[in-house]
Amino acid sequence: AWRGAAKVAMAFVSGDNEGVFVVSNTNSRSTDRSYLSTAWLLPYPSDTWTKEDVLVVTGNRNYSSWDYYDLFNDIEYPQGYTMFEQVVNLTAPLPSPGVPTYCYYGADVKTPLQFQYKTTNFPNEQPSIVYGLGDGTVNDNSLTSCQRWQLQQTQPVFTAGFSGVEHVGMLKDSDVITAVQDVAYS
Repeated sequence: AWRGAAKVAMAFVSGDNEGVFVVSNTNSRSTDRSYLSTAWLLPYPSDTWTKEDVLVVTGNRNYSSWDYYDLFNDIEYPQGYTMFEQVVNLTAPLPSPGVPTYCYYGADVKTPLQFQYKTTNFPNEQPSIVYGLGDGTVNDNSLTSCQRWQLQQTQPVFTAGFSGVEHVGMLKDSDVITAVQDVAYS
């Protein structure tokens, strides 16, 4: 997820209760905003998340990862941009490691990609969600970012997407475990 997950934008804007139905998304917003790690998981403005990759759509304007300063000011939470500035360079851009690398990730799972706010009550409403592919949490363009290392280093970079495996499911999927064991025991 080192290039970010789109769903984090929704957490900052209107909250994300992560499926805990007894807590509204809006009520979880202040908690979501309090974690510095939430800012670290925002999509990173780069060739992975371009200016054309719109994350948030409102009646007044659209926001990509390149528009965080405006987005945070427009939702009256400028501290969010300060948080983002504090963590954005921790792992991005992440240079190739210069050693043989195995990059495994979940794939082909419906994953939140864009959040469309339709009323004038933005950001105090829940958006319609447009889905793309990923692991249910992290989007494909972030998950596959390690493929760029194949052109940046002489050591091999092996990548594999495990179809239908969700984000946390990577920890218990038998095919993933077998792939990791094959590397560890070779």
